[in-house]
Amino acid sequence: ALWKSAPCLAAGNTMIYKASEVTPLHGLMLAQIYSEAGVPPGVFNIINGGGQIGAYLTSHPAIAKVSFTGQVPTGAKVASSAAGGMKYVTMELGGKSPLVILPDAEVEKAVDGAMMANFFSTGQVCTNGTRVFVPSQMKAEFEKTLLAKMKFVRPGDLMDPNTNFGPLVSAMHYEKVLGYIKHGMDVDGAKLLYGGLEKPMSITGMENGYWIKPTIFTDCKDTMKITREEIFGPVLTILPYDSVDEAVARANATPLGLAAGVFTRDLNMAHQVVAKLEAGITWVNTWGESPAEMSVGGWKQSGVGVENGKRGLEAWVRNKSTLVDMSVESNPFTLGSREPSNLPAWREMATTLATEKDGALATTNANPHSPGDYVHDAGEAGHPLAKRAWMYRPHRIGLIKIPAYASPPFQLGLVAFVCFLCPGMFNAVNGLGGGGQFSATTSNNSNVALYSTFSVVGFFAGTFANRMGIKLTLSLGGIGYFVYIASYLSYNHNQNAGFPIFAGALLGVCAGLLWCAQGAIMMSYPPEASKGRYISWFWMIFNLGAVLGSLIPLGQNINSTSGAVNDGTYIGFMVLTFLGAAVAWCLVDARHVQRADGSHVVLMKHPTWQSEFIGLYETLKMDTWVIFLFPMFLASNWFYTYQFNDVNLAKFNVRTRALNGVLYWSSQILGSFCFGYALDSRVRRSIRAKGAWAALFVITMAIWGGGYAWQKQYTRPEVSAKGYVKMDWTTSGYVGPMFLYMFYGFFDAAWQTCVYWFMGALTNNGRKLANFAGFYKGIQSAGAAIIFRIDALRAPYMNEFASCWGLLAGSLLIALPLILMKVRDTVPLEEDIKFSDETIEEVMPTLSHEADGEKAH
Repeated sequence: ALWKSAPCLAAGNTMIYKASEVTPLHGLMLAQIYSEAGVPPGVFNIINGGGQIGAYLTSHPAIAKVSFTGQVPTGAKVASSAAGGMKYVTMELGGKSPLVILPDAEVEKAVDGAMMANFFSTGQVCTNGTRVFVPSQMKAEFEKTLLAKMKFVRPGDLMDPNTNFGPLVSAMHYEKVLGYIKHGMDVDGAKLLYGGLEKPMSITGMENGYWIKPTIFTDCKDTMKITREEIFGPVLTILPYDSVDEAVARANATPLGLAAGVFTRDLNMAHQVVAKLEAGITWVNTWGESPAEMSVGGWKQSGVGVENGKRGLEAWVRNKSTLVDMSVESNPFTLGSREPSNLPAWREMATTLATEKDGALATTNANPHSPGDYVHDAGEAGHPLAKRAWMYRPHRIGLIKIPAYASPPFQLGLVAFVCFLCPGMFNAVNGLGGGGQFSATTSNNSNVALYSTFSVVGFFAGTFANRMGIKLTLSLGGIGYFVYIASYLSYNHNQNAGFPIFAGALLGVCAGLLWCAQGAIMMSYPPEASKGRYISWFWMIFNLGAVLGSLIPLGQNINSTSGAVNDGTYIGFMVLTFLGAAVAWCLVDARHVQRADGSHVVLMKHPTWQSEFIGLYETLKMDTWVIFLFPMFLASNWFYTYQFNDVNLAKFNVRTRALNGVLYWSSQILGSFCFGYALDSRVRRSIRAKGAWAALFVITMAIWGGGYAWQKQYTRPEVSAKGYVKMDWTTSGYVGPMFLYMFYGFFDAAWQTCVYWFMGALTNNGRKLANFAGFYKGIQSAGAAIIFRIDALRAPYMNEFASCWGLLAGSLLIALPLILMKVRDTVPLEEDIKFSDETIEEVMPTLSHEADGEKAH
C-alpha cells in the first residue's frame, strides 16, 4: 500500500486502494495514518471487496491509471480490462526467482540468504528465491549447514517477539501449498530434506491455524512442477549445477523474471552473472532488501513498469508538450516571400540552405599560417569567411588587454577551460574518494579499466592528435568524462558496476586523446622562455575546475555526515563536462596559431597515419634520453589512489572530504604558480632545471615524511570495522591532517609542472611534444591502473604509502642524468625542424614587438 500510495499522492493524484480480500486491515490502518497526518478527505480512499469490485474499478472511465500486485493470470486480466480504456498500467506480478550460489561463496552466508529468500513472511513474498542453484561440489556442505540452521526458525504466537515464522494467510492458500509439497514428494520424486505435510510442533493451542513447516527439497530438476510454478509458500528447492554458465542458463529458463540473486566473494564475477540473469530486481550477497529509492519491476511475464525510486514516481505523472510561436506571421506557404532572418529561429534553420547565396573561397597566400590567407572570391563582401585577420587582433576592455584569438595565451586559456570542465570535474569526483560512493570498490574497478585503456591509447595518442587535429581530439576526450560521471549517477540507483567499468574503459581512450592534445599545446605553443608560466596558467585554471567542482558536493552535503553524495552532485558534473566537450570546438587549428614575435608552431603540414606511426618510433630514436623521465611519469598519478581512497575516503565523512577536496585543489593552484613562475626566472635554463630537481627532492622528503607520521596512526582493518566513526572537520585533531592534505595537493602540482617543463625543455617541436605527452599520459596511466588494482585488493595502507614515497624518490634519482646532461639553455630552430616537413621560413619569427599580452623573445 505504501509503495503505491506514496508516489501516487506525491505526484498530485487522488487514489482508490483496494486490498486483497484476505488482507484488508493494512489498508484501513494506512488510511487512518494519512487522515491523522492531515491528508484531506477524498485523496486516499479505501474500498474492500472481492474480484468483482476490482473489475469494476479497472474498467471505470474515471480511473486514469491502474497499479496491480498479484499473480500473473490475474494481472493479465487486470491489464486487459485497463487496456480497454487506454489506461496507464503498472503490473508487479509473480516470480519463480533463482538464487545462484557461486563456487567461491561463503557457505554460511549463502545459507542465510537462502533462508531469507524462502522463509521470510512464511514464503508469501512474490520475490521469493525458491530455486536455489548450488555447485555440485558444495551441495553436501550447503545442505548440512542449512539443516543445522533450521532450528532457528521459530513458529509460534505472533505477539511473541521471539517468533519469526507465522501461518499462511487462508485455508484456500494452505491447501494449495500443501498440494505442491505433496506433488513434489509423490509425483516429482524430489528428495525431501526437511519439513513436509505435518504442522510444526511448537504451536500448542494454535493447531487450527494454517500452519505449515518450512520445507526443503533437494536433488531437484528443472522439469519438476515445484521448480516451475510459483508456490507462494515456504518451499525451498535445491538444484545442483556443474558450471556457472549452466546455472545461468537454467535460471533464465522460465517465463517469469521478477528477481534473482548471486552469492559470491568475487564482486566482478557477481556483476558478470547478474548482468546475464533475466530479472528486473537483483541482489548480490543479500536478498529482499528494497529501499524506497531503488526502482523495482519485473521482466518478461513478471510485470510492466517499475515502482519506487525516481522512475516509480514518474510513472504517476503524464507528459504535456507545448510549443509557442509569437511571431506575426507563421504561414509556411508564405515563407518564400520573406528573408530568413524574419522567421522564428526554428523555422529559419529549415530554410537557411535554400536562401543562402552561393560563394566560393580561394587561397591566395602560399603561407598557411598567414592571417590573411582567405579572401572572398564571389558573393557578398561581408561573408563571415572573408578574412581571418580578426583572429590576430588583440582587444582591450578598459584597462584589461585581451590576447588575440589565435595567440598562444588565448588558445591555452581555451584548452585550460576544457580541462577545467572535464578532467577538473573528474578530479573533483575522484577526490571525494570512491567516486563519491560509500565504498571505493566500484571506483577502483572503474579506474583500473580507465587507466588500463588510458595507458595503451595514451602512449600512441600523439599519433592520433597529430593526424586528427586538436579540436576533434579534445572534444572526443571531453565526451568520455561526461559518460564516466553519468555512470556513477546510474550506479546510485541500480548498483550496476558494469556501467562504471565500461565508462572507465571508454574514458581511458578519450582521456588519452584529450591529455595528449593538451600536453602538446601547453608545451609547444609558448616561446621557450615562457613555458613555465604557460604550464602554471594551465594548471591553475584546470585545478580551479576541481576546486569549484569540489564546492558542489560541499554545498550539497554540508549538513550531511553520510558516506555518499547525492544525484544533484553527479548531474551538475555531467552538465559541466558536456559543456567542456563543446568548448573544444572553439579552438583554432594549430597551424593558425601565431606567437607575439610572428613565429608559428612547428608541425607536419601534411600528416598521414603512416607518417605519424613512424614518427612515434623516430621520437624515441632521436630523443632516447626521454626514457629517463619514464619513472617520473609512472609516479605522477601513482599517489592519487592513496591520497583519495586511503586518506580522504578512509578517514573523513562526505562533507569533510568535499572540504578537503577544495583545499587540495586550491593548494595545487598555489603549487603550480610557485613552481611555474620560478621555472621561468632569468637564470639560465640548465641551472633552473637542476634547481627544480633539488626542490622536488626536498619537498618529497619533507611532505611524505609528514605523511609517514600520519599513516602510522591507522590501518585498513581499523577504518573498515563496523561502527567506525569517520573524522569530521569539527573533530578535535582535524587541523593537522588538513594541512597534510593541502601539502599533498601542493606537491602534486609541483611534480606535474616540473615534469611538463622538463619535457618542454627538450624540444619545441609540436609533433614531437605530442608524442612526449602521449608517453607521459600512457605510462602515468599504467601506474594508476596498477595502484588502483592494488588498492582494490585491499593492500595495507602503509604498503601503498611506502610504494608512493619510494617510487617518487627513486624516479627523481633516475631522472637526474637527463636533468644534468640534456636540458640546454635553448633548442635551435634548425633542430626542431628536423622532425617536420615545414621550412624555417614558415615558422621563424617575423616580428620584434610585443603583442597579445606576450613578450617576443
